Amino acid sequence: SALELTFHRAIDVSHDPLRLFAQLQEYGPKIKRVLTSGGKSKVLDGLSTILAMKQLRRQNGASILLGSGITPENAREIVQLTGLSEIHLGSGLRLGAKLVEREFSRLRANLANP
Repeated sequence: SALELTFHRAIDVSHDPLRLFAQLQEYGPKIKRVLTSGGKSKVLDGLSTILAMKQLRRQNGASILLGSGITPENAREIVQLTGLSEIHLGSGLRLGAKLVEREFSRLRANLANP
């Protein structure tokens, strides 16, 4: 099936995000990714849990989609620190309900510069 499922940030309010992530690996390839901030309100604060999740990831298991607190300024640092390549963007690029094109352009430029 072409349908891809993402387990949303419910993992971040779980009592044991690492155990839940390990359990979700059993559902790969049905669940393609897990959106997480490492159990904290922002990705940068949840780095240790995210890195532990990365160690638990199985081949063909759910990948890690980083989300929460990612901005054009810190996206590159987050990608470098985690070694992960999927990020979820939201309020860091919006003003109200509208995408701010200038912020999106800054994000792309920051990610493109090594």
